[in-house]
Amino acid sequence: MPDTGAQLTDTKLLQHFATLAQYQHTRERNSAALKQAFFVLAQARRSAGYSRISPDQYSGHAQPIATVNINAMEPGSSGSTMTVARRNEDSAGVDPLLWFGMLVPPTLREAQSGFVEALDGLVALAQMKRELELQAETITKLTQENSIKD
Repeated sequence: MPDTGAQLTDTKLLQHFATLAQYQHTRERNSAALKQAFFVLAQARRSAGYSRISPDQYSGHAQPIATVNINAMEPGSSGSTMTVARRNEDSAGVDPLLWFGMLVPPTLREAQSGFVEALDGLVALAQMKRELELQAETITKLTQENSIKD
């Protein structure tokens, strides 16, 4: 009869590898999205003029259009959750695109939405990384327990 501790370790290891594959897939997808957003931003700068879309145009009173909230779980558990909170259109604050004029190139709007969407992917990656760390800790503990039994 196979050892149940070894079976549990194998099951946890398979879960870990599945999560790792999902992490790599999400990372590749998010990397491609960020590359596309930077490319579109470069197109916007080229079409509107490099001096018109530059750090010189940034406002000193910038307000984020999205924030990441990290909520720790209870002291007994070793996890946390992350959420992205987006600013409402009605809330106070100016759309950062308006710093560059009233009629901004459509590619600049496309770049902005690409970066905002990439934020969701980055939060998902951070959550998956934390999950991978927790799984690795569990596997290490189970492996040590199994080696003590043997």
